[in-house]
Order: sequence, then structure tokens, then C-alpha cells
Amino acid sequence: MHVLIAAALIAQAADPLCPQIARLTEGVREKAPFASLRAEGFELRLLDGSPCYADGRGYHCKRVLLPPGMTEDSVTEQIAACLPDAKISVEKTGRFGPEKTLVRGSGLVFALDESGHDEAHVGRILFVLVRPGTDPAENL
Repeated sequence: MHVLIAAALIAQAADPLCPQIARLTEGVREKAPFASLRAEGFELRLLDGSPCYADGRGYHCKRVLLPPGMTEDSVTEQIAACLPDAKISVEKTGRFGPEKTLVRGSGLVFALDESGHDEAHVGRILFVLVRPGTDPAENL
């Protein structure tokens, strides 16, 4: 019973993200991934309303001063709840890069990385990269 309640709460929390992620799953299938989304000025907002920015390969998102309930793990679960084939892993990125949490599914990969701490002047920071799912971890 507790598992069902938890799953329902996660799905409810993810709900505002799911329509945006559905748009990304459509955009990643284009010959030039996300080109139509960039052309129409699609505003991706994965992190509680904070805007994400198109960067030619996908999107990058950043939120500083994270509220207490927003963590790398909570956002990972919200994203995964929107992807029926989601697979979550922790992988080393780049030759000297840190490990990041990756969510792969529906042709997409989300790379999440949290840093900082609550006592820092910018608090905790969460970065999310959105790329085509074919991008290897070393490119994230």
C-alpha cells in the first residue's frame, strides 16, 4: 500500500514535467534533434519554473538556491516517471569528469549533477543536461 501511495505522489509531482518531456521525445526524433522546438521558441522549464536554454545539442538547465525538497534524486524520479522506458544509472562523464546521474529513455538522456550546500551563498545547485539518447556518457 505504501508503495502505491509513493508511486502516486511521484507521478503527481512529475505531472507538470511530463507534457514538456513529451515534447522533447517528439523533438529528439527529428533529423536535426530539437530543431523545431528551438525554431518555435519552446521554453523548457524542468526545475520548478527555472528556464532551460537550448545549446545546439539539446538543452541545459540550472537552478541555484534549491528548495529543501528539490534534490538530484527527487528530480531524477520526476523525470523517470514521465518516461515509460526510463533507466537510471550513475556514470562517469568525460575523461576527468564527475559521476552524474543519468536518466535514459524514449530517445533522450538527462544528466543530473547537484553541487554546493545549503550554507553556501548560492545554496545547492542542480544542473540538468538534456541530449539525444545516443550521446555517450563521456559527452555529457
